[in-house]
This record gives sequence, C-alpha cells and structure tokens, in this order.
Amino acid sequence: MEVTYLSDEHERLSKDVEVLFRQATSRFAVPTASGCAMVAFYLLGLRDTPQKHDKQPKAVRYGKLFLYHLSAERRQVEYWIALYSQGQPVEFWFRRDQELLEKIDEAQRSVETLLPALSPKRDARDPIRQVAAAAKQAWGETNGGRAPRYTNPDGPLCRFLAGALAKIGQERSAAEISEVLRSRRRKPRGGQIL
Repeated sequence: MEVTYLSDEHERLSKDVEVLFRQATSRFAVPTASGCAMVAFYLLGLRDTPQKHDKQPKAVRYGKLFLYHLSAERRQVEYWIALYSQGQPVEFWFRRDQELLEKIDEAQRSVETLLPALSPKRDARDPIRQVAAAAKQAWGETNGGRAPRYTNPDGPLCRFLAGALAKIGQERSAAEISEVLRSRRRKPRGGQIL
C-alpha cells in the first residue's frame, strides 16, 4: 500500500516514528510505512489539542467565582426572608426578596449547567493512552497481531511513547508513562486553577 503524506511535517514525523519504533525493540518488526504514517498523523492531531493543564477559559474561571459570590448573596437574601417570616414583613420587601431568591436560583442552575460545556474535557493522561493504542495497533498489523504489552518503564512501549510524545512537545519520562498506562493517578502539571 502506498502512503500519501499530507504535509512535509507529517512525512518528517512519520520517518521519526519509524526510527522510534526501530529503537524501541528488536523483538518486534517495525510497522509498515502506512502504520508509521498513521501514528504520526495521530501525534500531529494530539499536538494541536489543548491539554488539561492549560489554563481554563476565563468564562469557566469567572463562572466559578460568580457562583461562589452568588451563593453568599443567596444566604443573605434567605436570612432576610427568614426574618420577614417571623413578624409582620413589609409586603414590598418580602415579595422583592422572594423574587430575587428565585432569580439567584435560576442563575445558579444556568451557570452550573453551562460550566461543564465550557470546561476542557481532556485528561492529561489521554494522549499517552491514545498514542499507546495507536502504536500497539501499528505493531500488531505488522507482527501478526502481536505488540508489546508490558508497561514497564524500560519496556519497548514506554520507550517508544517517551520519544513519540517528545516529538510533539509533550515531554514525559518513561516512568511517568508507565504509571499512566498502569492507571495510577498523578498530579497534573501546571498551577492550581480556581
């Protein structure tokens, strides 16, 4: 099968991927040119996708801050309504605060519904797992369905992934990759976000 490259960058990365497969192990045959091109294409897509440790959109950060301050306002309005109910409230104030409480509740529900849609959905571990799946598929196509399955830091899969992720600017150590592939939790890179 002939491999069609989409760009010079894709062609260069495909050749780099082939070298990385070769360096990872001699136990498995290097995937075909189309397998390497598929993994390279996948890497290019991952490179251009924002990571979880990137900053949250301002709308999300300020939305959370708004909800925090809105809940304080809600407590204050509830306090006044409770006071009104203990005596003879001025009807205008009582009605006004009840309407305000309804509007606050409506705003909270709306913002709470909107925040997940605006939040980045990716987990910083996803690229590691996704590239691992693509690499195993490429190895499997060339090696009769066999591919490295061990996730030890010094194993071929982790060595390949460390090199491949470095090529797209997502540096990870083989130990960190191994930890992710074994589904252990790790702290995301970057600062803490509100």
